[in-house]
Amino acid sequence: NDPFAWNDSSQTTLNIPNFPAVTLPWTEDFESFTLCGSGSDCGVTICALNNGLTNLENGTEDDIDWRTWEGNTPSNNTGPSDDYLPGTATGNYLYLEASGSCNQQEALLLTRCIDLTNAINPELTFGYHLYGAGMGSLHVDVYAGGSWTNDIFVASGNLGNQWNLAQVLLGTYTGQVLTLRFRGI
Repeated sequence: NDPFAWNDSSQTTLNIPNFPAVTLPWTEDFESFTLCGSGSDCGVTICALNNGLTNLENGTEDDIDWRTWEGNTPSNNTGPSDDYLPGTATGNYLYLEASGSCNQQEALLLTRCIDLTNAINPELTFGYHLYGAGMGSLHVDVYAGGSWTNDIFVASGNLGNQWNLAQVLLGTYTGQVLTLRFRGI
């Protein structure tokens, strides 16, 4: 609201991972990740991830963190009781805690850069588990060529107490380097 419009400024946050781009095939099973807190304290719990996966900053860039866990989720009648692969109670997976006042909170997870320069028919394959009466939604977005393309994959609602397999074709991005964003609400 000052009379000098030409001296206005803007601020943005840029996350630059300190990892080299991965080439295909690339897999992540979360087994090297440290388990995170399970309290229903929304954005208070901060969870560090490994191998170039990044939780964005709570309260600034998103609301809550993806949490590493094993066995049953802390909330009754929600989530898995084991991981996707190898399917054991001691295997790790990532989940969102939405109990208490954590409803309708968004969590953003970024992958490291993925090099599809020499890829032939690239595909994103992952297991997901949406179980619970108040289940939200899972979205996958792609950053390539300087902009985000949202919702290359979307799943929502209570899909029952089982793991589901997503297979998302990435052929549109062949020859590029991209980053994936997993958005859980």
